[in-house]
Amino acid sequence: GLPNKKAIHFGAGNIGRGLIGPLLVQSGYHVVFSDVNEEIIQELNNRDSYDVQILEKERSSYSISSISGIQFQSDDLIREFADPKVDLVTTAVGATILENTAPTIAKGLQARRSTTKLRDYVFPYLSAEDKEWVTQNIGFANCSSIASDNPLDVGVEAFYEWVVDKSALHHTRLDVQLKGYSTVDQAIEDPHIHDIVYGALMREGGAALIRKHRFDAKAYSQYVDKVMERFSNPRLKDELVRVGRQPLRKLSKGDRLLGPRTWRGSMGIAAAFLYDVPNDEQSVELQTKIKQLGIEDAVADVTGFAKGSEEHGKIIEAYDQLQREVRH
Repeated sequence: GLPNKKAIHFGAGNIGRGLIGPLLVQSGYHVVFSDVNEEIIQELNNRDSYDVQILEKERSSYSISSISGIQFQSDDLIREFADPKVDLVTTAVGATILENTAPTIAKGLQARRSTTKLRDYVFPYLSAEDKEWVTQNIGFANCSSIASDNPLDVGVEAFYEWVVDKSALHHTRLDVQLKGYSTVDQAIEDPHIHDIVYGALMREGGAALIRKHRFDAKAYSQYVDKVMERFSNPRLKDELVRVGRQPLRKLSKGDRLLGPRTWRGSMGIAAAFLYDVPNDEQSVELQTKIKQLGIEDAVADVTGFAKGSEEHGKIIEAYDQLQREVRH
C-alpha cells in the first residue's frame, strides 16, 4: 500500500524527478508531483515508476515508485493539501514560477486548517486568522539543490546536495558563450575559463562564504574541487544557453552574479551583458537596452552601480576585454 506520509512537490523537471522526488521516496514518502506540463502529469499517473540514470563513468540506474501527479492549480491539488497524510511541501521551480505557486498553496493551507520569499508570496492571499494559524503550524524553509524512452526517465550526477534551512521548519554562458562552446564541460576545459570559474568559487566568493558562515577552509576547498570536477562531466550535456538564460534575472541584486565584485566577479557580470540569444526574451531586452543607452548607462541601470564607481569601472573594463577577445 501507499506510505503513511505524503509530500507535495511543485515542479516535475530534472531537479524534481531526479533529486528531490527520489530523496523523498527513499525517506518513506509518497510524492505527489504538481506541474503545468500535462504530458508529464499524465505519464506519472499512467506509470507506477520511472528510472533515474546516474551519468558517471560507471553508468547505473535505479527505479522510483510511490509517485503520482496532479495538474498545477487544479481543485484536486487543493484537496490533496487537506489530506492529513501530507506533512511536507517542496518546490523546484524557477523564480518567476515560484510566485505563481502562492495562490494554490494559500488555498491548500486554508483547506487544511518563503522559502521566506515563498512565505511573502503566500501571505497576501491569507486572512488574518489563517495567517495566525500558518505562523504557528507551517514552516517556510529556504533551500538550495544541486543535481546535477519513457519521458519520465531522468539523468543525474552521482553527486547531489539538498541544503535546507532547518530552523524554518515547524513540526517536521557567460564568458564561455563568446568562445563558441556549446556545453559547460567544453567550456571548463578552456584554461582561461577554468581559471575564472575557479577564482570566483575559491578566492572571491569562497573567501566571503568562509568569513560569513565560518566554513572550514580545507573542507570548502575540497568542495570546490568536486564542483570543478562535476562541471567537466561530458555526460551531463549541460548547454550553455540554459546556464546563461534570463540574464536580467541573474544580474538582479538578489541573484548570483552581483555578489563578489572583484575582477573575476566583474568578468562574469560583463559576460552576462554579452549574452545574445534571440529566443531568450530577457536577452533581447538586455541587448536592446545596450543599443539604446550604450553599455556604460546600461550597466548602471541594470546593476545599480553608478558610473564612476569602482564596481562599474571594473565591469566596463571586463566587458571591453571580452569584446577584444571576441574580435581576435
